[in-house]
Amino acid sequence: INIELYNKNIRIFEKFNTTKTIHSLDLLNNQIEILGQNAFDSLESLVYLKLTANKIYSIHLNTFSNLDNLCELWLNKNRIELLSDRLFENLKKLKLLSLTENYLKFINFLTFYGLSELNDLYLRNNQIKTIEKMSFSHFRNLTRHNFELDFQLIEHIEPEMFYGIDQVRHLYLKDNKLTVIPNKTFSKLKNLDGLN
Repeated sequence: INIELYNKNIRIFEKFNTTKTIHSLDLLNNQIEILGQNAFDSLESLVYLKLTANKIYSIHLNTFSNLDNLCELWLNKNRIELLSDRLFENLKKLKLLSLTENYLKFINFLTFYGLSELNDLYLRNNQIKTIEKMSFSHFRNLTRHNFELDFQLIEHIEPEMFYGIDQVRHLYLKDNKLTVIPNKTFSKLKNLDGLN
């Protein structure tokens, strides 16, 4: 079953209760601000979850803990400033994660912990200032050839920042606060063809 609840002016989303097998849930363009603990507990079969264009600013650490089959998670166009460490740890089958157009400030080693099967990660247009070393090192299958870190507030970068994304062909860093790029910063990116 696919459920579409977009443009419904939903403000509170505490827990979705159902006995039906749901594969797709679309909550696009609502007014949701908080995703509570185990909000999607009864949706073990969920493969696709779209929360685009809400007002989400808070996600409980266990919000996604029961979504073992989830393959796509769309959190773009929200107000997310902080992602709890290991928030995505149980999403072992996740292939796509979109976080574009939020207010993320930093990424650390545990931000994307557990996402070893991820193919596509979208981060464009946040307010990221700092990315810790090895933050992307969990990715084994990141196949997206374009890696977008543009329209951020990044002030400095170093080689260890890019471990785990060695398949990237085009790296987008425009519209950041970079003044110096150290030697060998991109040395691990053996397939890099373009830098913007």
